[in-house]
Amino acid sequence: SFNRRRPINIMQLSDIALGQGIIQEIDFNCDTDATLFPVAQKVRSVNRWYDKAVSIILDSDGRWQFDDTNATDLPIATTTLVSGQQDYTLDTTFLRILRVEVLNVNGIWTKLDPLDQADIYNQGLVEFLKTAGLPKFYDVQGQSIFLYPKPDAGISVTLAAGLKVYTQRNVSYFVAGDTTKVPGFASLYHRYLALGPSYDWCVKKQLPQKNDIKAQLDTMEEDMRNFFSTRNKDEKIQLRAKKHSFR
Repeated sequence: SFNRRRPINIMQLSDIALGQGIIQEIDFNCDTDATLFPVAQKVRSVNRWYDKAVSIILDSDGRWQFDDTNATDLPIATTTLVSGQQDYTLDTTFLRILRVEVLNVNGIWTKLDPLDQADIYNQGLVEFLKTAGLPKFYDVQGQSIFLYPKPDAGISVTLAAGLKVYTQRNVSYFVAGDTTKVPGFASLYHRYLALGPSYDWCVKKQLPQKNDIKAQLDTMEEDMRNFFSTRNKDEKIQLRAKKHSFR
């Protein structure tokens, strides 16, 4: 593993000793305290802006996929691949599916291509690749993944962890009792989670600093989009013509 030093601009949820936590920053911006603006309300607002931050990151993230740095495992889910079973239930914490793979009896992983019901326009869904075999496509419907064709006992038997889903998952939210926990994204933008709740409070109370805080939010959002769209500097950017089929 790589050795990491704690960034000097990192912000934990609460840092009473130094006054540099997200909660303390909100109080500083709004001239509030735990009585005027209770901690539980601050944390609720922080989590709402956490969702906003993640939506910006996901919209901007290119070839370096975002995952909450608080997570202790990889965003890869596996389940048993069952012969004859077409649909598999997804974890509700997934925000995006990046790729799906299946394992065959020879121990070889195969990447499946995404499919949508709209792509099957000339026959019924139950007729599409109805003969069981090694799955080639997957379709996401609600909280389920449907495999086409469904696994066949002779090609992909019931295999433990034989279906693998690479995902982008939701973050680990704050609770009022958290103190040292930090946001799970780049520390350069931790202050965003203080600016957002500060803006909400100042709008609610019609405080004059709301316009300045909004300007800071807008600037930081633009910086976040630029940062997360270009942070993988190890890869060369290539322009490719996008092909369209009009058949």
